[in-house]
Amino acid sequence: MAVMDGMETLINQAREALRREGARAAFARWIEASDARIRRPELDNGRELAAERTAIYLAAVAAWAEREQRVFGYDRPFAVAAIGGTGRGEMAPCSDNDFALLFDDALESNAFLAHLQAQILQSNRFEREHGFVCNALPFNLEAAAGLSGKQLNAFLDLRPVYDPHGLTAAFRERIRATCDTFEHFLHVRGFWKDHWEKAADECERLDRFDIKNDGLRLFLAGIWTLAGQRFQHSAEIYATLDDPRDLAAYAFLMRVRAFVHLRQRGKHRPLGGGNHPEDVLRFEDFLAFGELLGPEAGERERFEFANEVRARLLAARRRVARFAKSVIQRVLKEGRPVAPGHPIVFGLGGLCHTTAHRCRTPREKSRAALALLLAAQRYNVPIDP
Repeated sequence: MAVMDGMETLINQAREALRREGARAAFARWIEASDARIRRPELDNGRELAAERTAIYLAAVAAWAEREQRVFGYDRPFAVAAIGGTGRGEMAPCSDNDFALLFDDALESNAFLAHLQAQILQSNRFEREHGFVCNALPFNLEAAAGLSGKQLNAFLDLRPVYDPHGLTAAFRERIRATCDTFEHFLHVRGFWKDHWEKAADECERLDRFDIKNDGLRLFLAGIWTLAGQRFQHSAEIYATLDDPRDLAAYAFLMRVRAFVHLRQRGKHRPLGGGNHPEDVLRFEDFLAFGELLGPEAGERERFEFANEVRARLLAARRRVARFAKSVIQRVLKEGRPVAPGHPIVFGLGGLCHTTAHRCRTPREKSRAALALLLAAQRYNVPIDP
């Protein structure tokens, strides 16, 4: 939690820079300083670098939102929250920013929402003023109850940015009360089965490595599996991990990602959907870690340093893969209920009814069997034979 606690200090520093220098100049100077720190040879500051980079985005969007609400005179509850990696404070040089505009009001024909979108969506006014594009979608409390899949997963890491009315907490409570946590578990497990499990088995590859999808998200698969049970922020789960080396491995992957993003920035076209070609390390990237020592370092020194980074990178990949596997297998071994306290659970072999053995009458047995069948049909999962 220390990094997240330190985020408030960083945001306050960013706010002061914005006030003193103006939005665009402060952003440019902050990012330039961040780039310089990423190019240094320090290796154990991955989360700190990501938090520092995120802070300027959070501070800039908060100042803009506060100003626009005041100027427009909108007096209904309104907030801006960060979600996904932005909400975790884990941005890299080529990361997208992800924000949510939160309303306790109708979205259709909302004049204030139209006012905001005119700056961030229908023109480049926000970008001209601040130096970056603001990716923000609107939501109200009614829509919060319908979140699912990837969007619901992003809202796990909901973090208030500008929130004078406590609306972010109200959103989290509404989502927590209405979301299907078992469906979210199946969503994460589906990605695990379709992609991440294979990535975990290939953590020794050096010819190609997608550090986001095959590294960072392996770790997050375990975190999201745990966080989804009570719809908690990932930082809350980080603080409960038994072995600090798991989080340290994740932080090291973030550190490498930041360096590789700088090496590849500007060389690729964006892919969209949260995927970035800059996340893909190829063989030449694995050979380039000695660049972190700078041009003054000798060839031998750069060679040995690069070997150390490669060894630590492989170790980090192995550790996050083991972590994710152990979390998911433990949950399945224990059985994941389809709802809190529900007798139907999903285990290693599929769904089972944990209290069916107590049924005495044919009616009770029939009801238990029907409930199991309906759950299997609803969630499209097998029944444990």
